[in-house]
This record gives sequence, structure tokens and C-alpha cells, in this order.
Amino acid sequence: MDQITKNSFNIKSSKIRNINKKQSVLQKIADLSDDISLQFDKNFNLIFINKKGLKLFGSSLKKLIGRNVLELFPEEGGIFITNLKRCLNSEETLVFEVEIMVGNEKRTFEVRLVSFRDFFSREKSIYGVFKDISEIKIAKKSIDKFSSRYRLLFEKNLAGVFRASLSGILLECNNAFAEILGYSSPGEIVGTPVFKFYKDIEDRKKLIDSLTEQGFLKNYEICLKKKDGSYVWVLENLSLIEEFGQNMIEGTLIDITEKKIIEKHLRESIVRLQKITDGIIEAMVKTIEVKDPHTASHERRVGKIAKAIAKEMSLEEEKIEIIYQSSLVHDIGKVYVPLEILTKPGNLTEIEYKIIKLHSDMGYKILEKIDFPCQISKIVLQHHERLDGSGYPFGLKNDEICFEARVLAVADVVEAMASHRPYRITPGLEYALKEIEKYSGKLFDQEVVKATLKLFKGGFSID
Repeated sequence: MDQITKNSFNIKSSKIRNINKKQSVLQKIADLSDDISLQFDKNFNLIFINKKGLKLFGSSLKKLIGRNVLELFPEEGGIFITNLKRCLNSEETLVFEVEIMVGNEKRTFEVRLVSFRDFFSREKSIYGVFKDISEIKIAKKSIDKFSSRYRLLFEKNLAGVFRASLSGILLECNNAFAEILGYSSPGEIVGTPVFKFYKDIEDRKKLIDSLTEQGFLKNYEICLKKKDGSYVWVLENLSLIEEFGQNMIEGTLIDITEKKIIEKHLRESIVRLQKITDGIIEAMVKTIEVKDPHTASHERRVGKIAKAIAKEMSLEEEKIEIIYQSSLVHDIGKVYVPLEILTKPGNLTEIEYKIIKLHSDMGYKILEKIDFPCQISKIVLQHHERLDGSGYPFGLKNDEICFEARVLAVADVVEAMASHRPYRITPGLEYALKEIEKYSGKLFDQEVVKATLKLFKGGFSID
């Protein structure tokens, strides 16, 4: 062998060793992959397979190398033959999906094929990568099914459903949304500015400020403008979301216009009812004043004191009003007491005093016939009860007496002692305050007495 031939042989041997080395590396790389790697010659016989491929067929390398694709995939062979032929005649990567039986289970694979020429033989072969996408396919079906259900829920929802950009463009809405605002279909308004839906542009600004601060708005009432220029009240539930790097508003709304009209009528009815109640009470006060002119304005003055005490105790506005109204009519039962007893100078006889004491019970019987929106009759009945049980008409004790009646009791005693009567000279306000303080916790509620003393020390005047 001459030197040139020897050098040529050495070069060729070196290349073969390098190729074998590279093939060994490629084998190791293929074995590390979670995908299946197969290589076929031009006749579609298997010439390479990685470890993942061996697991697919459940066989050894010796038994698989050299077998035809039709033997390897009896059911799917036709599909492989077609695609292998296409790949041989193309320089592009060929991608397709195929279902293959793996044991007793059919799995879906994404197959990528590419053809290339052998370095020495110059024969073409085909390299393929099989990726198991069964779980991906199942997940996609679930997503598609969920999307379909979401779309159905979106479109058929009785509430108006919409999405809008924070800048004010309506991106999507359902039929109900369009109908609530007086439009024929979503197509008429999708893509248009939402500002035209607002009665006042400031309403939109307030809504956005609240939404950006909280991230969501629940049961938000707002008046919107319909296509024909009329107005509709809606109840909105909104969320601020981020999608594709953009802030958007997603929410629902329902038409509450009828509810708002009913609420308005209800408020008006309550005002009318209150006026009627006030009128009835005023008529009763005048009746008492006509019956006993010597104690005229007693009820009004008691009402003023009782109301001031209730406010000093920071009671609820509704409870303050109930105490005030009860005070104005607390002596209505005296219409049944003979005038000569009411105006008698000097001490009353035992029988006369018993008749006087009937006024609480008689007042209750008068007031219970009237459907007042509160417990006025009960308060009037109990306003002469005392904590130790010495009061009348039932001798109730402590918490058996309603709180409003305990307030009225103190106000009534203070006014009575601080005012003149035909049958006696007034002991005076100072004496009255000392009396309620003396019997605080015994006859009168401690907290009510405390508030009363504080009230008068603060400069409160009966007149």
C-alpha cells in the first residue's frame, strides 16, 4: 500500500470513527427523550429506535430492527406508508396525528417526519419523532366543552353580561344586555363607546374610581340611558380583570327600574302614613287639652323632655320618634276621668285616686285600636310602672317594663314636679331632679336618670 493510499484509508477510518461516535451520542440523546424516535430506510424498514420506542412495542432491539412499518403498525400501516412516501419526496418536515393501540388503550400521537441522505450510501432514510398527546387532546376537548357551555351561559343568560375596556369601549355583550338598553342586538353596540349609556358622565367616573380602588363592585345601583333617551335603573356586579396585559371590566346587570318605582311609591306611602299618624296624635293631644285645660301643654312638654333624653342617650332615630309620639298621647286615657277629679284642689280620696290610675289602662285600650307602626299603646300602658313594683296598673318590675316606658316615666315626673297645678304649688325643677336622683335604680332607670341630669346640667330648658 503506497503512502497516498494509506493516508486516504486513515482519513476514511477516522471519519467512520467520528460518525460512529456521533451516532453513539445521538443514541444517548434520543434515549433521554420522553418522545419515541424511529428511523426507517427507503423501503420503510426500521433501522433505529430509542428506549421509549422499545417500551411502545414491548420488544427487544434485535426483534424490531429490520421490520417493516406495516409489521410494526398493522392497523395504522396504511397511514404511515402514505406519509412516509410523502416525506421521501419532500425536504420539509411532515406533521400528522395518528391513533395507535398501546396495550389495550388507544393513544393519540403527533408524528413529525423528516428525510435525509446517508453520509456513505447516499441513500435516503426517514427520521420520525412520536409525541404522545393523548392528555392534551382530552384537555382540549374539556376546554372546548367548557367554552361551549360558557358561551351558552353568556348568550342565554337573563341578566345582561358584558365586557368592556377600562378606557370605555364595549368589547362584548349578550342579547339581554342589548335589550335592557333598548337595542335590537349586541351587534348594534359592540365596539362602540360605553359613555353613551350613562345619564351623566360623572356617574361613569365615580363607578371607575370605586372599581379600581376595590377591584370589584357588588350590587351597585346606577341609572343608565337607553337608545331612545329614556332611563333605566340597573343593579351591576363588576370585576376588574387583566387579560393580554390590558385592564378590562367584566360584569352583569339586571333591570331594577320597576323595583325603584315601587320603592319610591313605598317611601311616599310611608310619608303619607307618618302624616296621618302625626295628625291622629295631634288630634288626641288637642282632645286632652280641651278635657283638662289646666294641664294644657303637659304632653307636649313631656314629649320635648323625653325626646331630649333619648337623644342624650344616642338612641336610634326610630326609637327616639316612638318615645316622642308616645309622650304626646301618654295621658289620652284621662278623657274617661271626670273633670272635677282632674281639677280637684287638695288631696284626692282613695276612690278618686283609683279612678285617676285607670287612665293608663284606658289609654292603652284607646291606642290599641289604632294600627300605629310601633308599640305606642304598650309604652302608654306602662309609663306609671316603677322598677321596684310599686307602680301601676300591673306592678311590673325592672326589665318587665319596656325601655321606652322607663324614659317616659322620668320625663313625666320631671315635667309634673316642675310645673304649676291648680291644686298645688310647683316644687320646682331642682326638686324634681333631686327626686329622680334619689330614687335612681329604685323607682327609675339609672341610665335614664343619668342622661336626664346631664341634659339639664348642660343647660336644657323645658320652656
